[in-house]
Amino acid sequence: MKNNQYYYLIIITILLTTTSINAQVYLGISGGASLINQNDIEFWQQRYEVEGVSTTRKLFIGYQFKYLGFELGNRFLGNVSEQTDLYVLNADKKGWDFTGIGRYSFGKLSAFVKAGVVFLSHRNYYTLIYENHVNTYLNKVKSQDVLLGVGSDFSVTNFLALRLEYEGIMLQESNNYHSITLGTLFKIRHK
Repeated sequence: MKNNQYYYLIIITILLTTTSINAQVYLGISGGASLINQNDIEFWQQRYEVEGVSTTRKLFIGYQFKYLGFELGNRFLGNVSEQTDLYVLNADKKGWDFTGIGRYSFGKLSAFVKAGVVFLSHRNYYTLIYENHVNTYLNKVKSQDVLLGVGSDFSVTNFLALRLEYEGIMLQESNNYHSITLGTLFKIRHK
């Protein structure tokens, strides 16, 4: 993950030092609810499935021209679990993403669509319970997936906006992730 920090630093430096008059630079934070379904978690050559609703949150930085822009984000997708008499399975997901955005504004309201790539880290914990003993095993998996989203921003002031957004990540096979978030944008440079 240290290599990712260098990429973030380079991209943030480029965004903040740009001199384009017609561009807007913003920082954002959002949170909401997510639905996670993953059916390919493997321990001891056996597949397990987890599904549930969790909380999600993300931090992002964006660069927007009139109609097109891009965002770089870091997100925690949530934690869901499956429990039986013999075991507890927890799935914890986080990652970062890079998306392109198409935006159309009318007054203080703007609507956008986004598409990009998300790099996820899946940490799956399997806790085995037997005869008063508890053993926990960890399985880490990384993936690169497609992220699609739609949403709208409402400008409260020239430097502050509210965002409502839906995002979906299509993982391999029938695994998927959907979220609805509400967030705030802080405009560093207003166009």
